[in-house]
Amino acid sequence: MVAIKNHEADKLIERPPEHVFAYLIHGRDHGLIWERSNKLFKYYLGDQDPTFCSVRLSGDDIAQEQGRLADEAYSIGLFGGRRVIFIEAGSKSFLPSLEVLFETPP
Repeated sequence: MVAIKNHEADKLIERPPEHVFAYLIHGRDHGLIWERSNKLFKYYLGDQDPTFCSVRLSGDDIAQEQGRLADEAYSIGLFGGRRVIFIEAGSKSFLPSLEVLFETPP
């Protein structure tokens, strides 16, 4: 894991490394978090219709149903191509679900 400082984040998001498959974007500025998330979202999806190749999940839901994140990560999009999973953290820890993906990345 590598921590990127705030002033380096925009440069990274413009040209994300190919070997990175997960990003944690956090902070107090919700608008900036949303903006950076959307840039990554658009970078990875390109011209694909997000309806069929992306999913939004709640961190609390993942914490309760640990297999759900893995099911989504390992599934293949309806029309192929990349998939993007957007997780909005809640009050419960979903770290065990992430550990499964980090051990065997999709």
